[in-house]
Amino acid sequence: MKSISNVILVCLATLFSLPVLSQTNVTSVTGGSNPWGQLLKFTSQYNAEKSIVSEIGGDSIFVNNGTSQMDSNCDYSSILGGNNNDMTVNSDYSTIAGGVNNTLYDSDYCTVAGGVDNDMTYASYSFIGGGQNNTMGYAYWSVVGGGYNNDIPDSAHYSTITGGRDNDVLYSYTTVGGGRLNYAYGEYATVPGGYYNWAVGDKSFAAGSLATATHDGAFVWADSDSTCASSATDQFKVCADGGMIFDLDGAQVNVDGTVRADDFIEYSPYPEDLEEAYASVMSVQRLPDGEYNPDDIRSQMDHSTLHSFIRRDGPEGPGCSLSALVSSQNEVIKDLIDKIYQLQSQLGRLEEALAER
Repeated sequence: MKSISNVILVCLATLFSLPVLSQTNVTSVTGGSNPWGQLLKFTSQYNAEKSIVSEIGGDSIFVNNGTSQMDSNCDYSSILGGNNNDMTVNSDYSTIAGGVNNTLYDSDYCTVAGGVDNDMTYASYSFIGGGQNNTMGYAYWSVVGGGYNNDIPDSAHYSTITGGRDNDVLYSYTTVGGGRLNYAYGEYATVPGGYYNWAVGDKSFAAGSLATATHDGAFVWADSDSTCASSATDQFKVCADGGMIFDLDGAQVNVDGTVRADDFIEYSPYPEDLEEAYASVMSVQRLPDGEYNPDDIRSQMDHSTLHSFIRRDGPEGPGCSLSALVSSQNEVIKDLIDKIYQLQSQLGRLEEALAER
């Protein structure tokens, strides 16, 4: 048994680059059905600064390079290195891989991979990858990838903070990708990154800088110099002082709803002559009775009669180009106004002729 113990001791010392302790320091090989859990147990008189491996609770691994501690009731768990790491109160099937001042308290099936001052309390099936001062409360199946001072609190199950600084979630199924001072406070809410964004509504999204999605289902995208907040449920809002450009390479934008704008700047097609303008305007007709549906705007205009100048073929069939129709109407209206002036002038001359008689 002593020769086997020496082999295990040398292997572990080589793996963790620690000094090999003499066989006389071994007090027992005890506990557990898992042979890898039956590791060497050393006396408590050893200098903890460079001690190697001790067996805890029959099937746990404890590699102590400093003042780390593992309670004896942490079954099938591991502290694999680092300094002053602490695993306590029934943290079963869990691991602290290294780092400094990391803590697992009553957290089953959890891992702290490294970093400094990271803490899990009452978590389960969760992970902190590293970083500093990241915390996780009573949360299941959640992840903090790293960063600084990120927090997943109690009951924020299935949530993720990938990294960044000072980020926080509140409810389950939420995500903060990174950045700083971002808050995903609604269920299924997402902040991908940026600075000081708030996704407060359920299933909401806030990105950029100073974006606030207060309402459920709201999507808010803010630029670098705007405070941008949602004002309605299921709203898509973009605040962009530099404007928006959709480079669609000739493809169409289909909007199922009303388009409202404070101003339009448009490069409109214009009819070649009055004949084309009149023909375009006169080609716009109502669908006949039986086909016309007052409750469906797609079933009101007869698109089959449209003049080629104002007709546009889309993925759902032919439609009318509003800008081409407006320019045609403009020419028709101007021509009609000219004719009205001409008629008024002729009427005036007739009245003068009648007055002279």
